[in-house]
Amino acid sequence: MAKAKRIGVLTSGGDCAGLNAAIRAVTFRAIDGYGWQVFGIRQGTHGLMKRPVDAEELSLQLFTGNILRMGGTILGTVNSGDPFAFPTPDGMLKDRSDEIIEGYHQLGLNALIGIGVRAVDLVAADTFDRLVVWSNRSCTDVPLEDGIETSHGVDPDGSLVHTARGLGIYLGDT
Repeated sequence: MAKAKRIGVLTSGGDCAGLNAAIRAVTFRAIDGYGWQVFGIRQGTHGLMKRPVDAEELSLQLFTGNILRMGGTILGTVNSGDPFAFPTPDGMLKDRSDEIIEGYHQLGLNALIGIGVRAVDLVAADTFDRLVVWSNRSCTDVPLEDGIETSHGVDPDGSLVHTARGLGIYLGDT
């Protein structure tokens, strides 16, 4: 019998009531639809950098009507502290992406799903045909056609590619 998949869910970039509904939807689909385990990672990527990893297994019983009516997110969120250039107490910047990869592996995850306020805001505003992108170290949205037509280079030896590979993301070249 195949081992059940374990997925992690985190939020980042802001709080809104819609995030709890999105976390619930992912959790219900993963558990009821596929029999997977779902782990909620607290405080966005900061939870993956903590030791032990700051996460909890999510269950269907967690999502009561009260939680769905709450503001913010049950997992908490952080929209500061870029893990590729994380501020240290001495004012320096440190690449902590390896700690995120290590936290991912410590939880034994098969996938990590980030639920961001930008996507929720677009849906709430009935704004469709947009692509949420990471550009210039910030999350933004662009018209879908721009995302398809415009080629964006990524340093193949950079920390973004290193992190993606560490998380097991296939980039089409291996």
